[in-house]
Amino acid sequence: LRDCLDDPAVPMDGATLTSAIHRRGVNVRYLGAILRELDKVEERERLSHVQRISISEIIIRSAKHIFRTYMKDVEPAAFSAAVSHFLNCLLSSSCFVPESCTDELPSRRRNRQRRSQSNRGNLLTNSVWARLTSDELWSRIMTDAQDYYHYTFKSESIDEVIEKHNLQKISLLREMAIKTGIQVQLREYVFECRHKPAFCEEDVVNMFPVVKRLKPTSSDAAGLIQQAQLAVQQGRLGAGLALISQALTLFSSVCGDLHEDVCMCLRLLGQLSYILGENDDALGLQEKAALSSERIQGIDHPQTIQDYTHLALYCFAGGRILTSLQLLYRARYLTLLVIGDDHPQIAVLDSMLGLVLYDLMEYELSLKFLREALSLTSKYYGAKSLKHAHSHHVLATVYESKGEFQLALQHEKEANLIHKKQVGENSDSTKKSSEYLTRLTEEAVILQKAISHITSGKPSARVSPPRFPIPSHHVILQQLNLTCGITFIPLSGKEFKDLRAELSERGKVQMEDLENRVLYQKGLRIHSIKQQL
Repeated sequence: LRDCLDDPAVPMDGATLTSAIHRRGVNVRYLGAILRELDKVEERERLSHVQRISISEIIIRSAKHIFRTYMKDVEPAAFSAAVSHFLNCLLSSSCFVPESCTDELPSRRRNRQRRSQSNRGNLLTNSVWARLTSDELWSRIMTDAQDYYHYTFKSESIDEVIEKHNLQKISLLREMAIKTGIQVQLREYVFECRHKPAFCEEDVVNMFPVVKRLKPTSSDAAGLIQQAQLAVQQGRLGAGLALISQALTLFSSVCGDLHEDVCMCLRLLGQLSYILGENDDALGLQEKAALSSERIQGIDHPQTIQDYTHLALYCFAGGRILTSLQLLYRARYLTLLVIGDDHPQIAVLDSMLGLVLYDLMEYELSLKFLREALSLTSKYYGAKSLKHAHSHHVLATVYESKGEFQLALQHEKEANLIHKKQVGENSDSTKKSSEYLTRLTEEAVILQKAISHITSGKPSARVSPPRFPIPSHHVILQQLNLTCGITFIPLSGKEFKDLRAELSERGKVQMEDLENRVLYQKGLRIHSIKQQL
């Protein structure tokens, strides 16, 4: 729990929470102990997202255990009806057995009507699975949660738990589908309707087996990655670049190109390229990482969302502002689907969206996102944190460009006070904030004089007009880097040139190696075809 307060990579769903727990040597069955410990933490408000994810994970895992037993007694012809009935009992406010679907699939409905209605009615009424109710399912979930996870739900229904902990039913449906292999129709589901069930038989498209397996990896390459990360933290970017390139070659040889570790290496190489100023190379590497992550993890996986976020940053740095905006909107939509609008990742995305819209001079929409980011930053990082000060400063710059100097002064004063308390008055950030505050004060005085001159009606008086600054692309890019947690290490001119040359040379070597492997695979394929002929 202390790591979740300080670690920038916060969990977003059950998979990332499970991965974080396993990395620290804790089994998932101790989720109940984690939730009980969370209630004792003083800063539990900052960990509310961890609490929501943990409770959702207990509910879905318990429902998965019940679902396995539930499906054993289902006839093969009634699989879709049984699955839709189980989902209705779990997530819908109405749990009636659907006799037919809505008007969305008329051809399938017509085929269904050709069947024998009497046989269908007997099948539904005489089956054990059809007698399951929402109350009975929730009772079983509470029993399983108590027996396996040692966590007690004090609510009388799942709807009460969802309302109490601000859970999303669409997020619960996603988790249930991932853990059980259910594939449902892509459409809008209305969970709150009491007169009509949310799911019908036609909504269940397929069921896939979910098999646990070991993921192949290379221990030597993993050791190189650890050495590279240590070298980069010490400022030895050249050594880190060489080690990551070696690890990428090893991972590709052992695991193949479509592998999580290969994506990680591409991601790290993209970050180093971006730090070195090679925006085109960083964009290409990050694009490969994002495409691979889509294929391996899925388009709605938290890591894919993170790749979209960094790809948007690199697109903005390369001048592709509209593409950056589209990627950020896409990442925010997927985050809302996975966890909802109350999460630290939403604060990061809202800050980035506000800055990109500020560059496009969409001030009103930019302020809307930045205010939301300020509220979430205060909740999850504290009102006295440097991230909260950064949110105040960004709002001040937007208000200044809009001409609302009073609000700009208000936010910059808050940022200046936080900087003084956190890093002292002699730090560079505090000095820059004080200088900006002084300039804002002068501009506010000039604006007030201009307003007084206009209202006084004295044409003889001369007052200089106030200046409304235009958004600077370079300054906004610096703010985006701070939002994403990217810091630049100062290098000498010679070191910078050497690293750029080394990066380009290694990129050529990697492309030649990839071409050789492709040609080799083509040669093997041609040889096998000749043998078959």
